[in-house]
Amino acid sequence: MRISHWGKFYYPHHGGIENVTKTLAEGASLAGNTVTVICFDLSSVKHTVEVKNKITIVRNPVDFFRFSQPLGLSYWRSIIGSLRYSDLIHVHAPNYLALLALPFVPRRVRVVVHWHSDVIGKGFLSRLLRPIEFFALRRADTIISTSPSYAYNSNALRPWTSKVTIVPIGAPTPPVITCKDLTADDVNIDIPHRKIVLAVGRLVPYKGFDVLITSARYLKEDAIVLIVGEGPLRGELESQITKQGLQNKVYLLGRLSDYSLSSLFRQASVYCMTSLDRAEAFGVVLVEAMSYGLPIVATEIKGSGVPWVNAHNETGLNVPIKDPVATAAACNIILDDNELAKSFKSNGIKRHQTLFSLDTAVQNTLASYKKLISRSD
Repeated sequence: MRISHWGKFYYPHHGGIENVTKTLAEGASLAGNTVTVICFDLSSVKHTVEVKNKITIVRNPVDFFRFSQPLGLSYWRSIIGSLRYSDLIHVHAPNYLALLALPFVPRRVRVVVHWHSDVIGKGFLSRLLRPIEFFALRRADTIISTSPSYAYNSNALRPWTSKVTIVPIGAPTPPVITCKDLTADDVNIDIPHRKIVLAVGRLVPYKGFDVLITSARYLKEDAIVLIVGEGPLRGELESQITKQGLQNKVYLLGRLSDYSLSSLFRQASVYCMTSLDRAEAFGVVLVEAMSYGLPIVATEIKGSGVPWVNAHNETGLNVPIKDPVATAAACNIILDDNELAKSFKSNGIKRHQTLFSLDTAVQNTLASYKKLISRSD
């Protein structure tokens, strides 16, 4: 089978959708398929083609951005050109330039639209984009949603429920290696004898890190909050930490190496996600936390996959959004109850292995491909 992925960006660009694209492309290639990835590249000034791990990667320059959407004539030419040699197109949305091309895809080519997220918080722009979404989803042969709750609550997907299949995002099983514990020398924090509440993500508004910082005021005395990631809100969050006198309670660590982050996942007592809205469509980092056996506190985001991923009272606790007191209380419950924490740990590992492994995600996606191709024969 000749498969072309149409995405915004691709590895080494870091991001949730980019990681999913890479996982599925490599899985399809290992299964014996011919795979091409077409993407934008922020560092490119011209169209380039390279082959890595038997995957052809077509990188295109960004001419300009409009409302977070990269645009470029080279990209358009690449995706249209891929129709000549593809049996199946896998589009990763939101990506409106790619969706705009779908009505032009001939019927002999099967189309999978991977609906990672609705467009959230764009107001009038969201309404302008609805016709593009409608005609793209009408052309799609299969629509992949990452959770039942997100598919059910998406206005864009509701007319096309007969096409929707659920394929949760997978995360790798942590490698069987001994990561040394991080020390004060690594991160300038007195970590020993302190219980870690860990959070990872871009420092952007919908992540709700301001809520997590405030919740630290109500955490147990021996608990600290470590936030891994960079983003435009760093200065604002640093000011909040100082104003609330939490310099010895909350630490912004910036980006860490994979090795250091793995060490933190192994050392932490609780993983906490305080995201605010459906822009957090799934929460793949929750699956990563489960793979390490880390109990979770997450927010009850209506219509998001987050409270589905973190099964309440099974893998952790879910709390209302924008509620620092409830967030801290849930963390404290886990920190105070070793037996409950052990239960969440065991259940999280099982849930990861059953629903959220990389192999499960790849195999379910390949099964969708095969079903489409056999239907077209």
